[in-house]
Amino acid sequence: MRTLVFLLTLAGFVLPAFAAKRVTVAQLEQELAANSGGTDAEVARQLSDRELSERLSTARLDRLETNLPGEKARQALTILADASAFLDPPAAEISAQPAPDLAAQRKILALTVNYVTQTVHQLPNFFAARVTTSFEDTPNAQRPGAISAQGLTSVIKYQTLHPVGAESVTVFYRDGHEVIETVADKLKNRPPAARTLTTSGVFGPILGTVLVDSARSNLAWSHWEHGQSGPEAVFSYKVPKEKSHYTVIYESRPTDPSAADCSTKAQTFSPLVAYHGEMAVDPASGTVLRLVLEADLKPGDFTVKSGIVVEYGEVSIGGRNYFVPLKSISSTLARSLQRAQMNPGCFELLVREDLKASLNDVVFGQYHVFRADATMLSEREAEKLETRPPAANDSGPNPGAP
Repeated sequence: MRTLVFLLTLAGFVLPAFAAKRVTVAQLEQELAANSGGTDAEVARQLSDRELSERLSTARLDRLETNLPGEKARQALTILADASAFLDPPAAEISAQPAPDLAAQRKILALTVNYVTQTVHQLPNFFAARVTTSFEDTPNAQRPGAISAQGLTSVIKYQTLHPVGAESVTVFYRDGHEVIETVADKLKNRPPAARTLTTSGVFGPILGTVLVDSARSNLAWSHWEHGQSGPEAVFSYKVPKEKSHYTVIYESRPTDPSAADCSTKAQTFSPLVAYHGEMAVDPASGTVLRLVLEADLKPGDFTVKSGIVVEYGEVSIGGRNYFVPLKSISSTLARSLQRAQMNPGCFELLVREDLKASLNDVVFGQYHVFRADATMLSEREAEKLETRPPAANDSGPNPGAP
């Protein structure tokens, strides 16, 4: 049997695996206001037993967080908000403004095409901090080889989405390409039994992929939404598999249990999948403000549901303002894996039928232009610099200098 260690790219969408109470955003706000005197643990427990029926916007999330009693409650609210990111917004956030006519729709889309093909490609080389908080649930599972004192098989009880790790890395954007060197280095050193959920292409490529695929498929007007800076034009799209350039990447490592050194050989395959979603744009400039992408997968697939949400905002880089990713939410619902020992020191992962949810909350910040300063010298100036006698306090290279 093969050991599966998969790397999901541009993946997401979480479904709750427990009977939570469904509430609207307004009802959630009322409950938190009524329990404003509760302890951190009490509020966190209350939030973990809720499921939103509407999308909780980042603006409303920020307002609610300011009144929470502690870190546990904030994490529980983050999970609740992120899990709702693929839902429709509350009715109050959907504008009753009539849909624009076909000519106006085409004008907005033309501005969006111009924005993606020109403005995004004119981004300077920059680097930013990417802070990822990872959450997972724990499906019910039999603990392999563990027998209780009563002779019963030990089981792992279900646990709702909870923090499993945090990571802060530097993301580089160089010549139109996204580079995250530190993540690749860390993945090389992961144990064979590890599984990760990561995203790539957030800085530009994802926009171009969706725009090209949807333009060749089904791109249509959806509705107006009330945004923080004014009305937002929302378009929906649906891309079949034969026109898709969207991949979910799996990395598998077949294990030979008979091998003395438990050697593994990595193999990677990237199936193209159909997908759908929506994008919210500024109707005056075509700037993309929010992008939603959900893969169309089958119930029998290893990954059952996946998708990503990216929110964009304006920041200053090198003295100029640009719209760049501020936050992304990626999650997945996939078959869970169970580690089983074959030989001493040798393990393989068994694919189970129960589903495991993974969720990444990603925040981008600290944007800086990436450039090197250079000074042009004439030949005479260069000669003078090379023949300059050392200064009185110049005792050689300073090993502590940057």
